[in-house]
Amino acid sequence: MANVGAAVSGEGEVLGIDVSHHQGDIDWEQVGEAVYFAFIRKTHGRTVDRCYLRNWAHARDHMLAIGAYHYFERCDWDVQAEAFCKGLACPPGTLPPVLDIEEGEPDPTELLAWLDCVEASVHRAPWIYTCAGWWDAHIGEDNRFARYPLWVADWSGKVSVPKSWNDWLVHQRSSAARVPGVKTPVDLDVFNGSMDTLCFLASLR
Repeated sequence: MANVGAAVSGEGEVLGIDVSHHQGDIDWEQVGEAVYFAFIRKTHGRTVDRCYLRNWAHARDHMLAIGAYHYFERCDWDVQAEAFCKGLACPPGTLPPVLDIEEGEPDPTELLAWLDCVEASVHRAPWIYTCAGWWDAHIGEDNRFARYPLWVADWSGKVSVPKSWNDWLVHQRSSAARVPGVKTPVDLDVFNGSMDTLCFLASLR
């Protein structure tokens, strides 16, 4: 089990990171001693992240809980869903998949179709990653998304929740944290709950 170190957190916080190929070669043994969970980018649009397989395999050996995320682009949603779901499994210790939506002018119906397709494939309701400023300007108060837990990005020191939700499950508090085992600045996240709750979410089937 990971031990939250003073280098990345205060006492008692359930911290994680999210990574892609931009972080280069990661020492997951060190990461696993610094944070409790990690989300790894699997796909960006139609393309598989070039570090996904390595990150996933090594993170599985050293992290308490890991999950995969997809960066959505304005192209065929079904092609993106197929690329994301191909080879994706949810073994014990795996968190639900995540839809990262933060740019462009997406059709909400296409986002919902992606979410439905992924949920049917992996039998887990995905989470949504976004920020209030972008979401409120481009999607607005659309209650169809409220059933999907929110992972919100807000680096201001507070948490602004997008209009489709009343609360958040994960808060990305920084895009430039220094975490042992990661050579570059990395996104730092905090889970809005206890370790027991995180473990429960990672064990659901």
